[in-house]
Amino acid sequence: MQRNDVAHRDLKPANLVLHFPKMPTFADEKCRTEFLRNFDFVKNADWVLKIADLGFAKEIMEGDTTETLLGTAQYCAPEIASREPYNSQCDVWSIGSIVYSLLVGWNRFPFSAGDFRTLRKCHERGGWKVDKDKGLSKETLMFLNECLVYSPSERITIEQMSSHPFITCTLPTSKFETP
Repeated sequence: MQRNDVAHRDLKPANLVLHFPKMPTFADEKCRTEFLRNFDFVKNADWVLKIADLGFAKEIMEGDTTETLLGTAQYCAPEIASREPYNSQCDVWSIGSIVYSLLVGWNRFPFSAGDFRTLRKCHERGGWKVDKDKGLSKETLMFLNECLVYSPSERITIEQMSSHPFITCTLPTSKFETP
């Protein structure tokens, strides 16, 4: 999406869909459950991550910004919550938030908030780094600390993410697909 200058602006777990091309489409619920229970994401690259719900997606050309307050507060970048101009780097913060919440737990995320006002107050408390005591690998810590940077210009880019050690070490060669 970012290669096409499009920002999703509402990335969250509910908008990520895993597609398994080899899962039998005719299988009953029990067969599908068994298939997923036994699926090895590390050894098997036959899955596709798709991004859904493009209702808030917007074309933001390189060098341009937008200021609309929208998205889901729990995964929202500080610049959106603070009503500052932002670009597609807001999606990088959201990806970091998603990864953190999936690996550590959402209730342990320092910026857990149900609305933008509460989120702004969380952000006003200042910067933070993911602690080493979370039991995460060096590559994971590095990835999260490069995504969850207050200044959008200092965050890792989507292009840099694709070759980041966290991605190349922990995921099999697979397809990441966006509409």
